[in-house]
Amino acid sequence: MLKAKHMTGGYGPWAVVQDVSFGINEGEMLGIIGPNGSGKSTLLQLCAGALPLMGGEVWLRGHRLHTYKDKERARLLAVVTQQAYVYFSYTVREFVSLGRYPHTRRWLSVFNDTDEVAIAQAMAEMDVDLYRNQSLHTLSDGERQRVYLARALAQRPAVILLDEPTNHLDIAYQMKFMDALKKWSDTKGGAVGIVFHDLNLASLYCDRVLLLGEGELKAWGEPGEVLSAERIQVHYGAQVSNVKHPAMPKQQLLLSPGIPMGKQAGGNPQVWVEGIEAIIDLPTLFHVFSSQTLTPTWKKQIKVSLPSEGLDTKASGPFIMDRSFDWQPVAGMRLKKVEDINGEKIIVGVTLHANRNVDVLAILFSNLRDKALANLLMGLTKQLAVFLHSELELGALTIGSLPQGEAYKTEKAHQFISAELQKLLREVDSGK
Repeated sequence: MLKAKHMTGGYGPWAVVQDVSFGINEGEMLGIIGPNGSGKSTLLQLCAGALPLMGGEVWLRGHRLHTYKDKERARLLAVVTQQAYVYFSYTVREFVSLGRYPHTRRWLSVFNDTDEVAIAQAMAEMDVDLYRNQSLHTLSDGERQRVYLARALAQRPAVILLDEPTNHLDIAYQMKFMDALKKWSDTKGGAVGIVFHDLNLASLYCDRVLLLGEGELKAWGEPGEVLSAERIQVHYGAQVSNVKHPAMPKQQLLLSPGIPMGKQAGGNPQVWVEGIEAIIDLPTLFHVFSSQTLTPTWKKQIKVSLPSEGLDTKASGPFIMDRSFDWQPVAGMRLKKVEDINGEKIIVGVTLHANRNVDVLAILFSNLRDKALANLLMGLTKQLAVFLHSELELGALTIGSLPQGEAYKTEKAHQFISAELQKLLREVDSGK
């Protein structure tokens, strides 16, 4: 229905969208997503012919877009922009009726029965018939947005392109708006290209999703493939989790705030054994960074793998970790709480497995963000790798920080924490 081949374009000499190829089939809804400034609105304007192409081609119903005359193109393609300003005081019905202009022979032509039916149906589908004689300027942003779509539906095009149309709608009208689009696409076989900021709406309603990043095509496919937590982390820099929708075979995204939410409980950490794991129950959410995942997450419990032999079941706690805490549930595992010269409280631990593989843990009651945690992880890895040499193999290394704590200088933390971990490694290796 609509195809872009190596489409490149932008404003003046600057190409905002570069070498993008995709298509929207008959009866299909395509969601266009991407972070702010990625080129979503520019891509839509290039597809609509509102901006000239610098390279590539756009095809509409088997013909190059630029070969259509304006009125011919308007019969096939409708556009609902993000921000539309109406200069004349149209009533709602007058504005919706503008959608029939491409089908008239002359500007002042009288509407026929087909036109009148199209106008009435469009207003009914978008639930704006109540305002038919009201000035468009008196409506709220959300109400006007529904009128804009009604005009596009009255146009009865083959393709509708929309730029973030649900931004000003409350949740009920978001669903009604998207339901109307989906019904139109399914029953009329129309193609829809719609720019979203709400990724969950894109997942619910779209057959395919296109992800833009810095003007380039990063992914294009079914929502479940494109909207992975890993891809959202990479391109949006946001922490999310994928979950299944409870009533539909669709996935949704749960947001993970960058700071812990709500009041945080006080108290000391506790520790106990469950099976072959030591559980550290922290008094609040900690920002945790691991060499296994390299993806920071918020955790209130941290599990430490224990050696498979020599487990002391009597040490199954829970034990409160006070300042002098020093826990040794098995010969191959040590966990203790220490303080450096600045009075910072730190939990450090090591586990030595039978295959000489070492798991290391460092939890700081201080304020370290992603970059600082990553630097600390890299610094500890280098120092411990030098210390271990060929005798022991460094396995998982997990570090974390308390976000409400004081800022901690990582260059000092490298040396201090590494020294404490090396002490524990010696103790565990010697069987103390």
